[in-house]
This record gives sequence, C-alpha cells and structure tokens, in this order.
Amino acid sequence: MPLENATVGAAKVRGPLVASGARVLGVPCNTFHAKPIFEQFELAMREFQDVRIVNMIDTTIMDIRRRYPSTVHIGVLSTTGTKRERVFSEPLSSHGLIAIELDEPGVERVHAAIYDEDWGIKATGALGERGLTARRVVGDALESLESLHAELVILGCTELPLAVEKANLPLFDPLDSLATAMVDTFVECFRSGHVAESASRL
Repeated sequence: MPLENATVGAAKVRGPLVASGARVLGVPCNTFHAKPIFEQFELAMREFQDVRIVNMIDTTIMDIRRRYPSTVHIGVLSTTGTKRERVFSEPLSSHGLIAIELDEPGVERVHAAIYDEDWGIKATGALGERGLTARRVVGDALESLESLHAELVILGCTELPLAVEKANLPLFDPLDSLATAMVDTFVECFRSGHVAESASRL
C-alpha cells in the first residue's frame, strides 16, 4: 500500500485549528518540510487568507545567521528521509552556508537511534538503560560532525534533543526557532486583534 502524503493528515486538522482561533500555524516535524509535502500543505492552506504559516526550516536558518553571522559550516543531524530530501542542505546552500552531514551509514545509525522499536528515542525517551544506546549513537554522531569541521549543529529531528548528554558545539533545536517565530508572527500580524493586510508567509 502506498504511503499517504503527510499533507492529507495535516489537512484533517487545519480546519478545526483555524475554527478554534488559530491564526499562526507551524508544523514541528522536520521531514514534513520536504518540498513535496510542505508545498502541498501551503497550497491547502491558501483558502485561509487570515492565517500565517511559519516554515520551521527557514526560521531556523534565520536564527543561525542572526546569532552566528560568521559561521559557514553547519552540521545537520537528521533521519534518512530528511537528508535524502535535502530538507536542510538545499536551503542552507541558498543562504551561502554549507551543510555538513554524516555519510549514509552514519545517518542510518542516527535514524535507528530515533526509530528502533527496542532502544530508539521514540520507544524509550532516551531514558535509563534502554535509552543508553540511543544516547551513545547521538553523542558519537555529534563528535563525527565536529571532526568534519562543523561549527554548530542543527538537531534536525524532533526527538534528537532528548538524547543529547553533552556537546562541544552550539546546538540548534528547530522547535525553539519555530516557537519563537510563531509568537513573533502573531504579535506582528495580529496585535490588538487586527489582521495584517499582507498575505505574505514566512
């Protein structure tokens, strides 16, 4: 059976969210921002003219450029799908930044650290003895990115921050960037209950 585009599931909740008063929407999933998915999501949202969409990848990169303007080599930890779809590497490149990613075996180990049904982060929360392997894999991956001369690291999957015990490089959690940008967007576009005239989207 073919996999359903994630946009279909998102479309089922967009109406109720807007009906309940949501005016700024963001999706806290990195892989959802792959072009074949996110572009369809934006199209599906066009009927809601007074709703703003915040792109988590774009706002993460803007945060990096603002906080570390001289940094060029950006490490990315992610799932196999996020790397394959160039979710981070393509937009980073468009900003003149270089994505530093693990080789395929390394990405597959990180993917397993998230999804393995016995020891992965989703199964264990990276807690206790069961989560020890996931924590070690993520720690090793961070060290590998550092050895590849990454200057900072994007934790490009929602669960990865749970498995980080220590790091020698600055870490960026895209969820932090997304949350901040959503609040800023709401204040800018909807202060005093006023809907901004512009239909521009982040």
